[in-house]
Amino acid sequence: MCGIVGFVSTQKRPELIEKLTLELSHRGPDKQSCEIINVENKYLHLGSSRLSIRDLKDGNMPMKNSDNNQIIYNGEIFNFSELKKLHNATNLKSDTKLILEILSNSESIPMFNGMYAYAFYKNKEKKLFLSRDRFGIKPLYYSQLKDFPLIFSSELSTFKDKEFKFRTIAEQEIKNYIYFGGFTNYSEPLIGVKKIQPGSSFIFDVSSLATSVENCKTIDTNRNDENFNFKNTFINVVSDHLDADTDVDILLSGGIDSSLLALVTKNELNKNVRTFSLGFDNEKFDESSKSFYIANKLNFQHEQIIFKQKEINDIIKEFLNLTSEPVGDPSIIPSYYLYKNVSQHTKAVLSGDGADEMFLGYEWHRAAIIQKNKILKKIFGNHVLKSLAQSTTKDSDRLYKYRKFFETIDKDIYTQILFWQNINIEEQSQQLIYEKFIDCLNIQKNDFYNNLKKLDLAFYLSTNILPKADIGSMLNGLEVRPPYLDDRILHYSFNNQVKKSLLKYFTRSKSELRDLLSAYTSKKFSQQSKKGFSPDFEYWDKSSALELLRKYSNDIEIISKFLKMYENSNDFYYQTRELWKFYSIFQWIENKNLDIANEN
Repeated sequence: MCGIVGFVSTQKRPELIEKLTLELSHRGPDKQSCEIINVENKYLHLGSSRLSIRDLKDGNMPMKNSDNNQIIYNGEIFNFSELKKLHNATNLKSDTKLILEILSNSESIPMFNGMYAYAFYKNKEKKLFLSRDRFGIKPLYYSQLKDFPLIFSSELSTFKDKEFKFRTIAEQEIKNYIYFGGFTNYSEPLIGVKKIQPGSSFIFDVSSLATSVENCKTIDTNRNDENFNFKNTFINVVSDHLDADTDVDILLSGGIDSSLLALVTKNELNKNVRTFSLGFDNEKFDESSKSFYIANKLNFQHEQIIFKQKEINDIIKEFLNLTSEPVGDPSIIPSYYLYKNVSQHTKAVLSGDGADEMFLGYEWHRAAIIQKNKILKKIFGNHVLKSLAQSTTKDSDRLYKYRKFFETIDKDIYTQILFWQNINIEEQSQQLIYEKFIDCLNIQKNDFYNNLKKLDLAFYLSTNILPKADIGSMLNGLEVRPPYLDDRILHYSFNNQVKKSLLKYFTRSKSELRDLLSAYTSKKFSQQSKKGFSPDFEYWDKSSALELLRKYSNDIEIISKFLKMYENSNDFYYQTRELWKFYSIFQWIENKNLDIANEN
C-alpha cells in the first residue's frame, strides 16, 4: 500500500515532487522515492511513498522496465499467482513489476482483480494512464492547470499546496455531501479537483496534452455457472488475500463476516494469524465477547483495544486535524482509533467490508423487501408502521432508520433507500439529485436484487465504507484488505447467488455466509445479528460543533434548516449522526482554511 503523487510541468521541480511525496509518508512510511521524466520539453514528475507488503527489498517505486515505461502503484492485486502463470512470470515476487510488464505489453487497459490506483507511463506513446480498481477501493484525484497541465494524487491535501492553490469548495458540493453522507465518485471536493472514476482510466498524452477516458466492462449479469462452488471459491479468495511477504492479520468484530474470514483461515488454510477487535467501556455498545469467542475457539493471539468514551473529544480533534478530507459517518472515530492501535502490531489486515453490499445485509434491504412484497406489507400493517414512526428510543438506530424509511414509503424504492441512508432536509432538491444519479446506474426492470446491490456499490460503499477504511487506516500506515470485494465474490453475487423469494430474503439475510459459518461453529452463532460500529457519543462536546455551524448558518441555508430540525428533535441517534455529518465537513473547511463558493 502506498501514496502516489505526480504532475506535469514545463520546468523540473525536484523540490516540489519531493515535498509532495513526503507529505504522503503516512500512507507509505517505509520508502519515499521520486522520478522526473523528460518528455519533449515537458517534465513528468512521479512520487511514491511506499508501505512494503510484498517484495520488501526490490519492489520500490517509481519502477522502470527496459522500455523505459514506468509505474507508481498504490494497492494490491489478488490474483497474483494466477497472473504469474498466465504471463510466464512465475519467478516474479513483485506485483508492481508484474503489473508493469502486463501494461507494457497490452494493447488495451486490463482490469485487475484487486484494490489499486496506479499511474503508468508508456514511453513509446508518451502517454500517462491513471487507473482505479473496479470498486474504487483506493482513491485517486486529478486536476489540470495552465502551468501544471496534469496533477494527480492519492489525497486531496496535495491540491491545497500553495503551488496549485485549490482552496474552494462549491456550496452544492457541501449539499451533496450532506445528501449522500460523503463525497460521491462524481464529486469535486475542491472546485477543479475530480476523482478518477472506479474501473476507469484517465489517459493523458504528455506530448500533446490531449485527454481521454476508457471505462472497464460493466458488471456481467449473464454468466451463471452451474458448476460454481461458493465454498471453494471463498476459501481461495481468503487465501489470496492473506498472501504477502509480511504478516496479514484479521480485524475481528464478532459479526458473521469477519468471523467467517477467521474460521476459514484456521480450518481450511491452517494458518495462524493475530486478530484485533475494538471494545467499548460502555457495555451497551460492546460486543467483544463475540470476537473473544471466535479467537479462543481458533486459539489465535487476540488483541482487544478499548475505546474509552471519555477520551472521545481528544480522538475527534486528533482525527479532524490529520484527515485530508471529511468522513460523514461518526463511526470513523472508533475505526480510526482501532487502526491507529492495530498499526503498532501489524502492517496488513483483512476486514469484513463489502459483505453487506454483496449479500444484501443492511436493514434498508429488508425494508425495501417489505415494500416490494404484499405479504410482508400486510404483516407490517399500519399499526406497526405507526408505532415505528412514533418511536424515539434513544439507543435504537434501527427503529430510527425504519421510521425514516416509512416516512418516504410513497417514493420509488431506490430513491427511498437513499432517503433512508441520509437526512431528509431538502426533500425536493434531494429527490432531483437522487433521481439524476440513479439514472446512471443501468437499473434493470426485472432484476430487483442486483439493482439493490448496484445502488449500494455506487453510493453507500463509495461515500461511507471505502473512505472510512482508506482514510482511517492510511493515516496510520495500515493496509486493510476486503476479501468480500474480490471480483470472484462480485461475479458470484451478481450471477450465481440463489434467487430466493422476497420472504426468505427478509427472514434470513446473507444466507450463503451463514450456511458456511454454521459448518465451523454453532448454528446459534451463525444466526446472530450485530449492533454495528457506532460508539456512544454521550461524552462528545456537541456545543463546539453547534457553535461552528451557527457561524456559517447565515450564509448557508441548509445549516439553518438543520439547526431548526436539530433543536426540535429529542432523538439521540438523529442528533448524533446528523450533527456529525454537518460538523465533519465544516470543521474540515475550517481546518483547511477553505473558501465556499456560494450559490447566490
